[in-house]
Amino acid sequence: MNRLIRGSVAAALAASVALGVASAPAAAAPKAAHVKAEHKAAKAGKAKAAKADRAKAGKVSARKQARLTKAERRLTRHAKRKHAYLGRLLDARKLERLEDTVEAAVRTNIEGDIAELAGLIEGIAPAAGEDQTKPVDVRAYRPEVYHAVINQLRMATRLTDRAASAEQAGALVDLVTTLSGFDAETKRAQLRASKRMLISVTTAVEEAEETQTGETGTGETGTGETGNGETGTDAGETGADGTP
Repeated sequence: MNRLIRGSVAAALAASVALGVASAPAAAAPKAAHVKAEHKAAKAGKAKAAKADRAKAGKVSARKQARLTKAERRLTRHAKRKHAYLGRLLDARKLERLEDTVEAAVRTNIEGDIAELAGLIEGIAPAAGEDQTKPVDVRAYRPEVYHAVINQLRMATRLTDRAASAEQAGALVDLVTTLSGFDAETKRAQLRASKRMLISVTTAVEEAEETQTGETGTGETGTGETGNGETGTDAGETGADGTP
């Protein structure tokens, strides 16, 4: 996929998330029912058109299929399975439940991977020697990584309103931007690094919340000695001593 497009999408997403973090951490007002219905209908129309395009792009003509060698036919099957897997991801409920800007960025990446795989399927040629490098290209596409990406994005975006400091908010913006740029060619090491970052920020946010709760809920001011401690005792002693 065009890396410039992904870069622009990530930049736009970073600006959107940063704006959300900078605003008050109040919950966003729920969308009106008719707005949700219109949004859902528009999505359904786009999804139907995209599905038809994907089906057309993933086909190989019978004449060309007959010319392929056994290795190339096997390669084509692998590529088509990954192509279909990505197509199903676009209809996944977990993707639709993401925040709109984040969802749009992930959809862009998935659609880019679909287009690249369609090009590979179409470009598989029966020329001798070309099939030796093709399997490496197909194996580089791992559509299943999107499940981890979506899960991490869901947790990271939920943490943005709970960030207790500018440092935590900035880390979350960076993490969401990074995750939104991941695609089917993302390496396992990249996913592990983003997961470590998510765990680190989550721990920091939870510790800050616990500290704040401890200071406000069980502080010395509310149940200290001043209200019912030595002052009352002294008053009692004064009264007893002062009585002839």
